[in-house]
Amino acid sequence: MYTLLVVDDEMFTRKGIIKKVPTEPDGISVVLEARDGKEGLAIAQYSPVDIVLSDVRMPRMDGIKMCQEIRRLYPDCVIIFLSGYSDKEYLRSAISMQALQYIDKPVDTGALQEALSQAVSYCNEIRYSRKFVREANRKRLARLLLSSPPSNGQLAVALSESGHTYEDFRDSLTVIFQFLPGPDASDEKLGFHDTLEQCQEMISEIIRNKHLPFLITDYRENHLILHFLSTPDRMVSSFSRAFWENLMREISEKTAAYPHFVSIGPIVSSPEEIYRSYNAAAINLQTLFYTGINSISFADEMPTDSYSMSQELLDAIKQTIHNGEQEKCFRMLKELEESFRSHPGTLISNTKENFYRLLSWLISYVKNKTGSDVLDTENYLWELIFSANTLDELISFTRNYISLSFDAIQSGREASASVLIKNTIIDNYQNPDLDIQFLSDRLNLSVSYLSFLFKQETGSTINHYMNEYRIWKAKELLVNTNRKIADISDAVGFANQNYFAKTFKKLAGCSPSVYRDLHVEG
Repeated sequence: MYTLLVVDDEMFTRKGIIKKVPTEPDGISVVLEARDGKEGLAIAQYSPVDIVLSDVRMPRMDGIKMCQEIRRLYPDCVIIFLSGYSDKEYLRSAISMQALQYIDKPVDTGALQEALSQAVSYCNEIRYSRKFVREANRKRLARLLLSSPPSNGQLAVALSESGHTYEDFRDSLTVIFQFLPGPDASDEKLGFHDTLEQCQEMISEIIRNKHLPFLITDYRENHLILHFLSTPDRMVSSFSRAFWENLMREISEKTAAYPHFVSIGPIVSSPEEIYRSYNAAAINLQTLFYTGINSISFADEMPTDSYSMSQELLDAIKQTIHNGEQEKCFRMLKELEESFRSHPGTLISNTKENFYRLLSWLISYVKNKTGSDVLDTENYLWELIFSANTLDELISFTRNYISLSFDAIQSGREASASVLIKNTIIDNYQNPDLDIQFLSDRLNLSVSYLSFLFKQETGSTINHYMNEYRIWKAKELLVNTNRKIADISDAVGFANQNYFAKTFKKLAGCSPSVYRDLHVEG
């Protein structure tokens, strides 16, 4: 990884030092040698060096003069001086060189290897620092290009600091990945920032493996932005539409665990025009509300037609509810869904307003019919509708509302969603497959709807309650049995013992073993 240059006019000393140098792929991998400062400088001029181990007094050019010249070539080069007792006064002039170490002659093997180990560590820090700065500059450039054309001065500085040139952007396009918060986002194991970081790493790896030049940055709270660039022999426009679609599909499948949309902007011909590609992709994102989670779309496919539910259709749906015709009502809801899906140019806010009209009437109707606020959602209906990320979620909400409404009207009873959820958790807490999707399948309610209702009724999340109940049962087993902690972890439904320990400590304030010691006498 790093190149060491050993410079000493005494051949036996020089060769002896080289034999003692530990070489390894992650440390010093190349060792060069020179007989004096002049030869050492000549070598450094055609072969970059990371570490210089040099004698001070040498003919033709001394070590200090040579290192001064090498530092002009490689400012971060690490310098280690060799010195005899008589060189101590001479070495004072080398203080300005900020040498990492001074090793006395004759050279002690331990001192040499310790100095070289420190040098490698310093080189690692420099490399990491350079990488961090380079990545920060690349992100800064990626974000700068999203706004209206930057000034020539801003652009020139940003290009230079990121290591890019104007020519890299003469043929480029922008892609937006919009990641969607989960239904129980406040209680996720990983924060949303961590999710973006993980996805950024996965996406970057796939693109690097394709040998495509690109910039990537997070933007706002849930976007990853990619700018694809050109090289002298590979223009962005030379790749087919199918290539970009297949690449985005490969990335989408890799990140499928994190719900998202992918919008591909048009190709532009300069860095000043990148914002046009970005804006087109951003506007196009709204159409993906109608196509569903993890869908991909090109901005040039942006439709303009729109749809709105007619008063006649709304009245017809109301009549099916009034007549108790549930299946007919669902058929009409399906027709409504297909109408919106075939008109992706409809503004999302308009679509949600249409469903709000239907559901707000439904809540009032059921309340009047049963004499109680069975659905218990009137005050936060718009919040529930607004939280829908896709038309699929909106339809699912509506089906759930209609199903509950028919049940309430027929039975005249009021049921609490949170009680049903808690009872299902209590009955199944030992099952490691118990999660929100499990509850959704059992209760025949959508994941988003379940999470929203539970939060509204209890003020907590389903995941939090699930963990609290499992830890409560674990405490009982810790105090009342001699079972191993690993067995208890399995018994209360944790598939991962490390996650069990982490969750236990978070909720109980101590580890399972400490809890047992504190609560078991003798």
